Amino acid sequence: MTSTRTWKLPNPEPGRKKNAYGDLIAKPGEANGVTFTSDDQPDGELIFVVSKITLDPKCVAGAAKSRRGHFLRIDLEVEPRDVSAESAELWSSSFAAPSWVAYDAKGTAQPGTDTEEAGGCLKSEEQLPYVDSRLIAKGTFVKGSVVLDVSSAKGTVVLDLNTDGGWEFQYG
Repeated sequence: MTSTRTWKLPNPEPGRKKNAYGDLIAKPGEANGVTFTSDDQPDGELIFVVSKITLDPKCVAGAAKSRRGHFLRIDLEVEPRDVSAESAELWSSSFAAPSWVAYDAKGTAQPGTDTEEAGGCLKSEEQLPYVDSRLIAKGTFVKGSVVLDVSSAKGTVVLDLNTDGGWEFQYG
């Protein structure tokens, strides 16, 4: 689908490297995308950028301390591009904390990063809105953050949007 609209986010670079698990090796500031299809034809895209990853960010006053050792803030921008309402209805993923898996520097999974404490680190207006089919079909640009509660000060986080592979980002 071709659009004459000007977009806020850049287009994803083709031909990026994947790791042994099939995840794209990504960096903050790079555009990433999910392509929607209908009858095996392109039917829009969902472009996202992890703009910044911050270890031990400043949390709102009165927020509880990390249960696991460190908070990890992930700032995101999400831009749907020309996704039909029908294709948007098939969206079954989220950019929320449960879609992120953290690993320490040795590659060991850090389970339980979606804690109540992490959820209380941000002001409500800083939190990434839930990216649902309605927002995607309307082409609503959203911006916000997700906070994970990680045990390691250095490692990787992988975003799994239930697509063919995820996106791996280093932190620390």
